[in-house]
Amino acid sequence: MDYVLISILIVLVWWPILGVAAYYLYNRERGSVQAITQMKDEITAVKAEVVESNKHYTEIKNTLAFKGIKM
Repeated sequence: MDYVLISILIVLVWWPILGVAAYYLYNRERGSVQAITQMKDEITAVKAEVVESNKHYTEIKNTLAFKGIKM
């Protein structure tokens, strides 16, 4: 009878605790994946800004070179 009582207690107490722990770990991992995706998007945006800035710099440099001014 004691084994039955212990088995019931294990099922009633430990399974919900393990379920909550698994749910927490799953959501934490999913959140970190979303954060990494967001950081990749931000890096892509910064790269685009750098490319645009380099285009403007090249245009200014070419304009000044055309006027005979060296940078």
